[in-house]
Amino acid sequence: MLRKDRTQFYADVSSTNMTVKGVECAVGIFRDATERRTVEELLEKAKDSAELANKSKSDFLNSIAPDLRTLVHVIQGFSSILQEEDITDRQKSLLDIIDVNSKTLYNLADQIMDVSKLESKIVDLIHNPFDMPIILIVNK
Repeated sequence: MLRKDRTQFYADVSSTNMTVKGVECAVGIFRDATERRTVEELLEKAKDSAELANKSKSDFLNSIAPDLRTLVHVIQGFSSILQEEDITDRQKSLLDIIDVNSKTLYNLADQIMDVSKLESKIVDLIHNPFDMPIILIVNK
C-alpha cells in the first residue's frame, strides 16, 4: 500500500459487502501493519540465530564428549596401575577418590553425548515389546 506521502507500508485489510438504501457496497478497513511486520521479521531473525547457536553448542558438545571419555579412560588406567603398586592406605584412599570421580566424569560425558544426539536427532529408537507387570515385579 502507499501512504499519502507515497511511502510504502504493509497493511491488514478487512472488507465486507453490505447494502445501503438498496445499493450493494463494499466497506474496507486498512490498518498499517508495518510495525507488526517489522517485529515479526526481527523475531524470525532472532529465532534463526538462536537455532544456529543451539546447533553450534550441540555440535561442540558432540565433538568433545568422546575426547572427554578417552581422557577419563587414561586417568582410570593410570589409577588402576598405581593401585597395584606398594602404596600407603592414604594413597589408596586418594586413588579411590580418583576412581569414583573419573567414573562420574565418564557418565557425564555419556550424558552429554546422549543429549547432543537427541538435539541433533541422531538417536535411533528401538521398538521392543515388553511385559510391564514382570518389570514391576523385578524392580520391587
